[in-house]
Amino acid sequence: MKGITRMSVCVENLEQALEFYRDILGLQIKETLETDAETAAARWGVSNPGGARAAFLQNRTQPTILELIQFENPPGRYLREPGPPLETGLYSVALRVEDLESEYRALMANGFQFLSPPCTYHADWVD
Repeated sequence: MKGITRMSVCVENLEQALEFYRDILGLQIKETLETDAETAAARWGVSNPGGARAAFLQNRTQPTILELIQFENPPGRYLREPGPPLETGLYSVALRVEDLESEYRALMANGFQFLSPPCTYHADWVD
């Protein structure tokens, strides 16, 4: 294995998610997609999703694609409520930044709500 190619995240509101990932974090939209119910069910393996819209984003320096999906009839419930994350699924997102405190303040100023304060993680094996 050489790395992660794509991460998919279901969102409640695609436009609102794009305001964060594109407008605040600076990811670029590589492609968008709108599907009917049958195509959505086949593509994402979800029962009765209705139609779906998706956006595929990427930053300038890393090849990993972030896929944001908004289902017409969302198939489940929120993964994470305030409190301990006991469910399976996407648990956290780590961002590579130059100045953690500055980025944290900027995200808060743009209305981002954190479930916990940011932490610094240094891995010797990460470039």
